[in-house]
This record gives sequence, structure tokens and C-alpha cells, in this order.
Amino acid sequence: MRLSRLLCLALCWAAAAGGATAKTLHFLVLPDAAGGEEADALHAGMLKAVRTLGQAKTPVDIVLEWAPPAGADAAAQAAAVQAAAAASPRPDGLIVSPRDPEKLRAAIEGTAQSGIPVVVVETPLSSPLITAYVGSNHYQAGQAAANLLCKLMRERGGVLIVGDPAASFSVSQLEKGFIQGLFSYPNVQPVFSGDYGAALPVVAPKAVEGILRRQGARVAGVLVTDPDAYDATRDALQQAGLRVPLVVCGQRRAFIDALRQGEIAGIVAETPFEIGNRAVEVLADSLSGKQVLMRNTILGVAITSEKLDEPAVQAFLRPPVGEYLSPEPASGGLLR
Repeated sequence: MRLSRLLCLALCWAAAAGGATAKTLHFLVLPDAAGGEEADALHAGMLKAVRTLGQAKTPVDIVLEWAPPAGADAAAQAAAVQAAAAASPRPDGLIVSPRDPEKLRAAIEGTAQSGIPVVVVETPLSSPLITAYVGSNHYQAGQAAANLLCKLMRERGGVLIVGDPAASFSVSQLEKGFIQGLFSYPNVQPVFSGDYGAALPVVAPKAVEGILRRQGARVAGVLVTDPDAYDATRDALQQAGLRVPLVVCGQRRAFIDALRQGEIAGIVAETPFEIGNRAVEVLADSLSGKQVLMRNTILGVAITSEKLDEPAVQAFLRPPVGEYLSPEPASGGLLR
């Protein structure tokens, strides 16, 4: 399979390194989505690491090949992983964001067993064969969301959880963390859609309007776990004339604007930019013989409008995406 090469940094830093010859490595990146703010930030973070390693005292030149998914399902992504392992020349390492970790397990472990180190990002995959995992602690982010929303609700009332009942592993972990976090607030209870056989009380965006019509009086707060569910949830709340604290998991520019304008009470933000940066660093370190952590997790941050302009929060929310992506992505990064 021929994959388009978006960036090739095979620059000679010999002069800066006192005459040392840089080793060239070829890293192939298989994200779970093509484009979008999160994917752009992940990509830019990887390019930051590429630049930093190239300028290091002992330089490492990295050819970074970003290969957007050929299809929208896990099977297509698994096929891409297998094709990378069979390619000639073979990449020195793979960075994979699994769409479904269990469906990608065989392909990823087979690639690792063939001698190509694999770093898994964003969605955890427990396997002794991978080099490392780098990503957010989604369960912790869910707990942070519970603490934030319950306090905004004055620790009382019903909370409506809106997401995708058949969500990705990462979102499902976030939802589980949120439910666990509610145990610390006995006077806050989830509002069920009526499907009491569901594993978690998570409702689809298209069901929100009907639930608010039937049970709106019980809803004292709303959590949106899937960023793509925000627009439908916001519209349903407006149509119902219901003004309750709304917390969204994600840090898209639209969410930041809504937080500043008071349309959202809080967000739980994660940082794909730093995930991308660390993933490349970890893979390069492992290939140089350094010992690396098997699990590298980055904590999410709960943010309200009062904290939005704090320097540390701005640094977290405003990674320099445009500085590293050239030409700039259509999305323009996370924030302007």
C-alpha cells in the first residue's frame, strides 16, 4: 500500500552537534481519524518532537509519515498496520491510535513480534509486546468531570449523560470514570432514558430532546462525553428552555468560545499535542536503547470560565499547532 508522505525531516545537524552524523529513522503514524482539531494537534505535537530531536546534542533525524486511515472501521486500520509491517523498506517504528484496541490487537502484536516497535497513543492497549502507551487517563478525566459538574449542581439533582452508547473505548472509559465519580455525591443521580438494560446511563444525542420533554424537571446538570454530541445537546436544551450547568469533555475552539460566553459551565480538556510530542520522544528513546515507561499518561484538566485566562490553562489549551503544521490545517489548530 502506497502511503503519502506529508513531511520528511532528513536534515543534517552535524555542525550543531560538533561533527556528529545524525541517525535517520522512519516513523509511520496511523491515526484513528483524518483531520479535525484533535488530529491536527496530535500531528503538530509529533512534529515538535521531530524538530527537538533533530536539534539535540546527539541529533536524530526522523522521517515522519502521517498516514490517514483508509477506511472508517477498525478492520481497515488493522489492514494498514499489517501492510506497514510488510512494506519494503520497513519503518523503524509505528505510532498507532487504535480505533478499537481489541480489533487491532492481533495486527499490532504481530507487527511488534516482527521486530517493529509500536507505540500506542490515545486509546490504551494492554499488551507486553508494545513498546509503550502514551495518552490521556480517560477514567481520571471522567472523575474530574463528575467533581466539576456535581459542584456546579450544588451536589444535588439528576444528571443527564449524553454521548454515544456505542462509543469508542476512550469515551467509554471516560463515562465509567464519571459514574464512579458520582458515588462521592449521594444526592446526584443519573437520569436514565428508560433503557435500564444499558451498561451505562448514557443517551444518544438524538434522544435528548425526548428525554427533556419527559423528564426535564429532574435534570439539574448535563455532561457531554463525546465532543460530536455537543451541538445536538445544546440545541435540545435551548428548545426545552432549560438552563442548567453543562460540562463538555473536549477542548475544541467552539467549546472554549462557549465557555467564555457562559453557554458552557465547564470543560474537561485533554492535550493531544503533548501526547503526540511524547509518543515520538518515547519511540526514539526506545530505539536508542534507553529505558522507557510502559505507560505514559497525561491527566485531563477541569476548567471553568474563571480559570480560562490563567497562564497555565492558556498554555495547556493553546499548543502552537500552526507553528509545526505547514501548511496550516484547515481547522487552524485548537485556539486562535
